[in-house]
Amino acid sequence: MLPNDVPESDPEGELSSPLAKKTRGGQKRKFGAGTAKSNQSIPARLKSLESTVITLKLLIEDQRKTIADQAKIIEEIRGVTKLTGIDCTDEFPPLTNSLTRKASPKSCALYNEVAKRNPKVVEVSNRLDLVTDIIAFNKKSCTAVIENLPDSKEESQTVQDKSFISKFALDCALPIPIEIFRVKCKNESSVSRPTKVRFGSQVERDDFLKGFYGSWVNYSGRKVGPRPVRARRDMTREELNVLFAIRKEVYDANAKAGLIKLSCVLSNIRSIATIERIAFLQNLMENKGIHLAFLTETFLSPAIPESICNSINFSCLRSDRSSSHPKTRGGGCALLYRSFVKLVKIDLDEKNYITHFCDILVVDHTESNVRFILVYRPPDTSNIQTHNLVDQLNTLMVCPKKSYVLLGDFNLPGIQWAHHSRIDNTGLTDMTESHNMVQLVKSATRISQRGTENILDLIFSSNPKACFNIKVGEPLLMSDHNSVLFSTNLTKEASSRRKVKQLLNYRKCDVDALNSYLASFNWAKQFSFFATLDSKLSHFLNIFNESIDMFTPLMKINSRSAVLSRQYTYKLLKRRNKTLNPTKLKSKVKLRLKNIRKRIRKSENEIIGSANPRRLFGFVKRRLTSSSSITKLLVNGSLITKPSDIADQFIKTFAESFTIPSSPHPALPHPKPKNIFVDVSPLVCSLPFLNYSPNRILN
Repeated sequence: MLPNDVPESDPEGELSSPLAKKTRGGQKRKFGAGTAKSNQSIPARLKSLESTVITLKLLIEDQRKTIADQAKIIEEIRGVTKLTGIDCTDEFPPLTNSLTRKASPKSCALYNEVAKRNPKVVEVSNRLDLVTDIIAFNKKSCTAVIENLPDSKEESQTVQDKSFISKFALDCALPIPIEIFRVKCKNESSVSRPTKVRFGSQVERDDFLKGFYGSWVNYSGRKVGPRPVRARRDMTREELNVLFAIRKEVYDANAKAGLIKLSCVLSNIRSIATIERIAFLQNLMENKGIHLAFLTETFLSPAIPESICNSINFSCLRSDRSSSHPKTRGGGCALLYRSFVKLVKIDLDEKNYITHFCDILVVDHTESNVRFILVYRPPDTSNIQTHNLVDQLNTLMVCPKKSYVLLGDFNLPGIQWAHHSRIDNTGLTDMTESHNMVQLVKSATRISQRGTENILDLIFSSNPKACFNIKVGEPLLMSDHNSVLFSTNLTKEASSRRKVKQLLNYRKCDVDALNSYLASFNWAKQFSFFATLDSKLSHFLNIFNESIDMFTPLMKINSRSAVLSRQYTYKLLKRRNKTLNPTKLKSKVKLRLKNIRKRIRKSENEIIGSANPRRLFGFVKRRLTSSSSITKLLVNGSLITKPSDIADQFIKTFAESFTIPSSPHPALPHPKPKNIFVDVSPLVCSLPFLNYSPNRILN
């Protein structure tokens, strides 16, 4: 029996357990003395036993229902613990040895006394704490937060919020919340308190968040405040910071190990040309852990500054629709990415834009050899323009050692990408197959008004490991295209600082094959697709260096490292001076360094304690000034950092500007050889007629 149960139908106490053990004599005396009484109350006793049996049956049914309900709760808790990483295979809930937390001290003296006598009490208490945390986690997973909703800060505000949000969800066919309430802010002067909205399940919460922004923008009865209204998951700023820190640590660890894992999304976004949409997209990327968002039809233009797309945690690379396009509005490509991902944009020449009127964004990942090419091809593009587009894409993928990911909205519904025997008159299939690229999207990304399923958003990859886990998801924002989620595994390029064991043997280079390979390129066409001189030079150097690698064999070298090791240095010193003791040498060097540090410290203390402020400020200025004496130069739009190149630029500028100063005295003409030659033949003819003195001197 349970402690609180009262035996109502046991008047004789037959069913209750004895409080103390009786002797055999006492039991016999009771049996003998009460025989007549018991024979007289048999019908009454049968009736009481029947009622007791009925009560026990009802109690058993109640217990079975309770056990069934508790079993359901345990199964739900086990499902939640799979997300938390707690092992439930041996027992549930886990005991204190499997918990990381310590038992929280109780203030109750009776509880502490009972816990001393029975250690299982602490284990049960920890189980209860764990279940409490899981229940709180389960509540949070079903809760959304609406920020910047107008707030009157009155008691009736909660009733107004319930009626307004419920009506909004009902009108927009969104899940209706079961609980709505305001949360107090730490800053009492805040304009509006956050509104928490709780749903019956996590699926309903996610559906509400996915459809909130698109429904809120078009909702006629929406409330407008000083800040844009947005909805997010129920996470505090500290929890978000921890989440960002963990993701960055994982990214850095993968990068250090030579593997960079990124989560990406491709979507025809149908305009992000507002601050609210960009903020919503960044918030969505934070919540879903997306690193790269490839967006087409951004509707961005040069009139929209890049500052609205960039923030502390996010950066954006854009290729807006050119002013030479017949349509002024629409189009455009953009890549929104986390700031710690290292990407660089390749500039293209706008002269080729008028041949196809398609938007192209070329981005290189600097830590690997992967190039992303994002394309938006409008639906009204002609066949000639498509062929011109394919020609330019082919030019951007000429380096054989690079891995390429070609993706975007190509608007080619006539090609059945899910079938191998597809018909393609655009040349895109031939071009991608020539680069060993595979189309990875197999499900429809857009359903037309007639119900036709088309694969318009495509992803081509030359490396099967570069893109995987391709999934077609729900549209983003106001788009009528489904988004495409995928992951990337990028191999980090080996550092150039590592010890080289093989070198190119240039003496055995096949120069003829190299020249014929370089001559096969149409260089005028190759360079015509790039805008700046630096991008053209970079494109040429990539092709040239990789062609050298193709036609030049490797040779193994066994040379010693240029930096002598410490042991080798000691060996050379011993060879010069056999009496040299390494231990004494080390002690002398340490002593010298110690004395130098003492002198430096003493001089610094004298400067700091000096009454002359000029010495102190000079000392601080020397410490703050960079030790590099050579600055950087910007010449014709290019940044020069090498000292030799800087010196060459100074010499060139000096030679162009410097003129030899003229002398204050007029310069005499240089004498010619014929003008200084003297004919002495007449003097030779007159020598016999001359008189000489006795000393043979001519008179």
